[in-house]
Amino acid sequence: MRYYFGKPVELLAPAGTYQILESLIDTGADAFYLGGKRLNMRLHRSEYNFSEAELIKARELTRCAGRNLYITVNNLLSENELAEARQWLEFLAEEIQPDAVIVQDVSLLSIAREFGLQTHASVMMNAHNIPGIRELQACGVSRVVLSREASFEQARAIHEATGIEIEYFAHGDLCSAHGSQCYYSGMLFGMSSNRGLCMKPCRWPYSASYVRDGKEQSTARFFPLAVRDMFLYPHLKEAIEAGIMSFKIEGRMRTAEYLKPIISAYARSLDALCGNKAYDPLQDYEQLHQHRMRDFTSAYAFGKPGSAILNERWEGTGKFYSTGKVFSVAKEEPEAGEAQIQRLRSYIEGRNSRDKLHRARAGEKPELSVRVHSREQAEKALQNGADILNISLDSLLPGFQPHAQDLIELKRTFPQARLALSLPRMMNDDEFEDIRQALSKLHTFYDELYISHLGQERYFKDAAPALCADFSANIYNSNALRFWQSRGISTAGLSLELKAQELLDLLEAVSAAQAADADSQTNLELLAYGRPTVMYMELDPFEAVREKSGAGKGQPMSVTKLVDEKGYQHPVAGDIRGRFHVLPVKPINLYRLAPELAQAGVRRFRIEGAAMQPDQLGIVVRAFADLFQTGIIEPDRIPRDQAGEWLGALGIVGPEGREES
Repeated sequence: MRYYFGKPVELLAPAGTYQILESLIDTGADAFYLGGKRLNMRLHRSEYNFSEAELIKARELTRCAGRNLYITVNNLLSENELAEARQWLEFLAEEIQPDAVIVQDVSLLSIAREFGLQTHASVMMNAHNIPGIRELQACGVSRVVLSREASFEQARAIHEATGIEIEYFAHGDLCSAHGSQCYYSGMLFGMSSNRGLCMKPCRWPYSASYVRDGKEQSTARFFPLAVRDMFLYPHLKEAIEAGIMSFKIEGRMRTAEYLKPIISAYARSLDALCGNKAYDPLQDYEQLHQHRMRDFTSAYAFGKPGSAILNERWEGTGKFYSTGKVFSVAKEEPEAGEAQIQRLRSYIEGRNSRDKLHRARAGEKPELSVRVHSREQAEKALQNGADILNISLDSLLPGFQPHAQDLIELKRTFPQARLALSLPRMMNDDEFEDIRQALSKLHTFYDELYISHLGQERYFKDAAPALCADFSANIYNSNALRFWQSRGISTAGLSLELKAQELLDLLEAVSAAQAADADSQTNLELLAYGRPTVMYMELDPFEAVREKSGAGKGQPMSVTKLVDEKGYQHPVAGDIRGRFHVLPVKPINLYRLAPELAQAGVRRFRIEGAAMQPDQLGIVVRAFADLFQTGIIEPDRIPRDQAGEWLGALGIVGPEGREES
């Protein structure tokens, strides 16, 4: 371990195989991170990752060399992986004794602590503010891999407030979307970015359709979502002084030949800094730049980089560096055809008849929740039978922020309706107090508050009679649900990436727990209709389109959609808090499966109204409300969307049904 004026500084390197680890052990890295053959975020290549025997050898090698060893167990876990994860952590604790395990799923925090394992929060936990990091510390987390969108200034504030160890990606592949908040690959391909199999639709080429001077126009095809590789080599001193103590090199699927010069260059630079030696990094800088794959960026280290973060080298690139072969191409979103719906209905009915526990609440009418982004949408939803009106505080429609008078009038006109507010999906520290002050003015006029990530539940616990966890909490299994229940959550939005089998496995486990413990009751919410945000980002696609189209920065422009190589149009919107949302081409539509899903244990169905005209939203809400009142399915009640409709990840049944895509 190096020290910079008494502060520890670690260079953390990846290893994809034991042979690579052997080759890199003397490159100057202080620690290595690697994964087993399961439950980690790098599973594309079967020949990579470590067998149990290789992990034992890796522990011996790193211990003899005086290096730390961290094991990645950083997938979101399905219900049927929980037992395997417990066995895996027990093996790691008894046989490997790593210096830490790196986790994403909150369900692993208590298990790791049970086995005496030190835990680090993966970048996929998206740790980016003080309240969230304090909650992680309370769960035993000793280090956070800070969100890629966090700046050095934020890192300094977090370190000073919490004292936690901060790790930061220093070199390698970046995502355009917030960690854990990109669902497109999982919903479209069944290849979840939260489960180690992302197919990178952000690196597809797109043209952009936009409106300027009242006319719809289009750019040439380019890569508006594909970002450069991280490159902190020139900025290590600033990073250390900001409180960052561990510098992570990306590359668990890279070769030793690729990694060795990168690790060695960073090691030499840190040696010079920590030894307070005069060192000219120019030679290493030139070598790193000359052999780069993509262009380089310091990303968000010094604030939002704008379109300068976009890559121009190797296209976006959806290519493997080693072969140049394209591994991700534009693909049509699956259509919700009659055969698929019938097959899925039969599968759910079969599970329902087999699994009896969920029937305890089957007689209850499900609740209908509608997320809205305007006053007009709100009125249409309530006029047509919404039980819960969910008002977004990061509206995608300009100019709408709920005020007390809005809520008072909605309550007066629709006294039976419950009103909920939903917090922004990500919140920097300077936003917490502003939002708390805003909520204090609305406090008596709404009934529920949707939180989006860890830390909000404690900070805003007195802001509403009931707290709900939004889909962005990524609840994928019953242990994760119990984690959120212990934090006072009364309604939990389930992950958007759950396949049919995974959803039903989770519902069965929850039903069993609720049957055994009356105090464990929690409403489970499932997206039933609409276009949810499938890529959530700080990156501003509008700026890139302005530049590509030749428009100046001050030129007004409305970017409405990105058009992929197949011609499919992906809506894009900026929210009122300056973040950006990519929506799917087609709306998800589970209307014809809702009765079976309700019988399986879903108690709240959600309609996402962001991209819907008020009248269209009213028609869809009325169709669902009548379905839950009468039990009669009338497919023609919902006008077919021009782009078609799909079933999201639910349409990918899993091993017990049809083959996954």
